[in-house]
Amino acid sequence: MEIENAQRELRTAYLGGSPGMLAASLVWCASAALGALSGPRAAIVATSVGGTLIHPAGLLFLRFIGRRPVLSSDNPIRQLAVQAALVIPLALPIVWAVALYNVTWFFPALMILVGAHYLPFAFLYGMPEYVGLAVVLVGAGLVNGTLIQTGFSTAGWLGGFVLAAAAAVIQARSGRASVRASQNPNRGPA
Repeated sequence: MEIENAQRELRTAYLGGSPGMLAASLVWCASAALGALSGPRAAIVATSVGGTLIHPAGLLFLRFIGRRPVLSSDNPIRQLAVQAALVIPLALPIVWAVALYNVTWFFPALMILVGAHYLPFAFLYGMPEYVGLAVVLVGAGLVNGTLIQTGFSTAGWLGGFVLAAAAAVIQARSGRASVRASQNPNRGPA
């Protein structure tokens, strides 16, 4: 299987990654709200626990709308998708350590980590929108962590809204690609 076909298969199976991104947005917003209502510790725990549910929630959404996200065994990028997904849980202890130093840096540090995590998605899905998302998240994390001294939850809300907007853009692009593929059956799935 050629890379372009592998990317198309992944993009089609997972709707460009938009369901998982929407789930991430919900986790960020819920954690930011919890941080505002109950304090940073509750938000950090909610983000860490909720983060483990992002991929399963995305899969559940796909099944709910009648999709079975399965990649063919000869897809050469399927292992890269698993490896990219493991970046966040493996690097999360660094974000926790940053929060021990300055708790208001938790969400900005997480924005930087999640932004870097999305860079390989540009290749995985064949969608340059992920580079733009990475730049926005990393830039917003840097600005919120260094230049703008905001309250604890502000960067959490910002991250959640950025992820929701990106999910909408990526879903729209995935939908257009699926329509084009159905109109041109010789090209294969979008």
